[in-house]
Amino acid sequence: AGGTAQAYATVCSSGLRLRAAQEPVRLQEEAIRLSERLQRAGKVGEIDIVRARGQLEQLRAALPPLHALRQGALYRLATLTGA
Repeated sequence: AGGTAQAYATVCSSGLRLRAAQEPVRLQEEAIRLSERLQRAGKVGEIDIVRARGQLEQLRAALPPLHALRQGALYRLATLTGA
């Protein structure tokens, strides 16, 4: 029972962490779209867009480990419950 509870808690917490990590990605994508519009209008330089894309890649890099953690916990939970 303890292993099942631990796996369930990991599924829940990793899901919350994943959703929390996805929001900055969404916001950065929106910021890049906005910056690209400003660049077309001559208000923002290319370096600003390059920096924003670099930040986006850093934010995205945090997602796969969180996906893997959640998926592993789901597999453990399925094994422990016989699903």
